[in-house]
Amino acid sequence: ATCLEEGELFGYECRTFTYGSTYFTSWLRVMRHTSVTSVLEPAMQATKGSLDGQARRHEVVVLGSSMGWQTLWSALTFGVRSVGYELMEHRVQVALSAAEWLDGANDDGTRSLVEFHQRDALKSDLSRAAVIYLTDLIWEDYLCTSVSAYVKTQLQAAPDVADSVVIISNKFSNWR
Repeated sequence: ATCLEEGELFGYECRTFTYGSTYFTSWLRVMRHTSVTSVLEPAMQATKGSLDGQARRHEVVVLGSSMGWQTLWSALTFGVRSVGYELMEHRVQVALSAAEWLDGANDDGTRSLVEFHQRDALKSDLSRAAVIYLTDLIWEDYLCTSVSAYVKTQLQAAPDVADSVVIISNKFSNWR
């Protein structure tokens, strides 16, 4: 199916599914920002089991994970549980294939840290998210607004999230 055909199945414009690239060095610069590392470090410790009990928020969640780059990079670079949500089935299949290939190439447990879902961002599970990474640069404005409202609702329903979750958005800055 073409982008138009598959995108229309979900009620979004084709441009929402435009594929772009994020260079690893650019992504890493963002992920190493002090506001991000302040929540990533406890997530890394929780993943390694070095915290007493398990941190409630220990995942990097990528909304619009496409072929899985940011999700895989989070697991590989930081050793944290990383979950990607993407609507386009063929992109999820590529992401799953890449994760399986990594599992065969490395026996370091990376595959167990990565999960991909073919699901709308508006149905994502954010209950364990320490970092919520949106690939929203080309998303329609109303979609950004809808996802923002969904994220806010999910976070407001949870106790003590103000300092334990970082939201990274390429486009939509109205998070307050």
